[in-house]
Amino acid sequence: MMIATFSCIVDDITVKTDSITIENPAGSATMKIGETLNATVTIAPVNATDQTFTLKSSDGAVATVVKKNSDQCCGVYDITITAAGAGTCNISAETSNGKSHSIAVTVQANIPVITITTQPAATTSVTAGSITGSLTVAASVTEGATLSYQWHSNTSVGNTGGTVVTGATGASFTIPASLAAGTYYYFCEVGATGGAASVRSNVAIVTVEADTDFCGGSGTSDNPYLICTAKQLAKLAELVNSGTEEYNDKYYKLVNDIDISAYGATWNDGKGWIPFGVEGTPFVGNFNGNGKIVSGLYINNTTLRAVGLFGNVNTGGIVYNLGVEGAITTNGSYAGGVSGAFNGGSIINCYANVDVIASGSYIGGVVGEFILGSTMINCYSTGSVHGSGSFVGGVAGDIQHGNSSISNCYATGAVTGGSYVGGVIGRIWSGSVTNCAALNPGTAITPAQAKDQDFYEDMGWKFGTNDDNPWQMGTGEYKLPALYWQTSFPEMPEHLE
Repeated sequence: MMIATFSCIVDDITVKTDSITIENPAGSATMKIGETLNATVTIAPVNATDQTFTLKSSDGAVATVVKKNSDQCCGVYDITITAAGAGTCNISAETSNGKSHSIAVTVQANIPVITITTQPAATTSVTAGSITGSLTVAASVTEGATLSYQWHSNTSVGNTGGTVVTGATGASFTIPASLAAGTYYYFCEVGATGGAASVRSNVAIVTVEADTDFCGGSGTSDNPYLICTAKQLAKLAELVNSGTEEYNDKYYKLVNDIDISAYGATWNDGKGWIPFGVEGTPFVGNFNGNGKIVSGLYINNTTLRAVGLFGNVNTGGIVYNLGVEGAITTNGSYAGGVSGAFNGGSIINCYANVDVIASGSYIGGVVGEFILGSTMINCYSTGSVHGSGSFVGGVAGDIQHGNSSISNCYATGAVTGGSYVGGVIGRIWSGSVTNCAALNPGTAITPAQAKDQDFYEDMGWKFGTNDDNPWQMGTGEYKLPALYWQTSFPEMPEHLE
């Protein structure tokens, strides 16, 4: 039997790469900074023996490229292109045998976006001849761009068109002091570097009132003189103090909360506010505070007798529905947050948060001296009161000379003085004080009693929502009695917590 032997020689067969192609399924190779683009690299033929390839970016600051899968087979490979910075570059792929392909990638800079975060005040009222204040806008922008501002004036309510206000290129725009009486419209156009689209603010309406003594009214009970500004309030003091009778016994009404700090430490040679109703020309008119607050009261006067927002209020004078806030320092006597002295007048539904420091006597949180049949109803004080002399009280320093009366009142501030010192009244020489509470430091009322409505009702106090039932208990942190007309409450005194 013969056995045949055969030999077979098999050549090493290598399939060469013919081409390599970068394919972009998205179609466009335009990107924004930070974006990624998924593409593929295809090698032909699919069975090419050596499918290794390298990826390159002509400018890594514009875009980078990486291969997502490491296995070299099957002819199709995923790659990721990441946009790094604005510009154009080529992304290329090259096989080991020199076949290559590239695509162009364009990276666009991200366009900043502006957002106005605070609009200018919708309405602002000023008085011709004493215009102060500004309009302010706040904005944010993306991409680290730099903001710019340009204010415009307009002839109507609208933020299109308009006229550039020369030099008004900040976030705040000072209202021109030279404006005449009338209505003006302003808006701000906010821009930014980096090609951002500008954004325009809402329109701010500025009303310039004529420089008149009052902002309306004729001084009658049906049509009282209206007081809108600190300047008009100071003008009333000037008219009363000059003895101008046609204004002294008229009716007045506050329209706004008024800050009189402009008549403070830099006014009147540093002496501050000049009260209306100085010695010899007392106030005998009807002053309706209208639930408004006069703040910024500052008096540092060693010469005036009777100091407060008002000086002397005499028979026929009435002050009601008013809040006063500030500070008084005097070397004299007769000082109170609302008035230095009531000589037959009336004060109703008022409060004072005024720190009073005086070297003399007859010093009170609301009124200094209270005489000649004066009447006080539903008032309170929260400021501290100090008088080096006599007759110092949290509400009034002294009540005497006639059938004067004080009812439904309280005080929470510290009271110190020389002699005749009281949490509510320093001295009662004549007259009456009813349903009043000394809630000051050192009070004989315990914290538990002070916060117990039954404690007050047992003394005859009436709780409700009107003049006949004028008391309520505070809410929130303030747990003490308050007056029915109060819509907010003072801070809770620490000594009664």
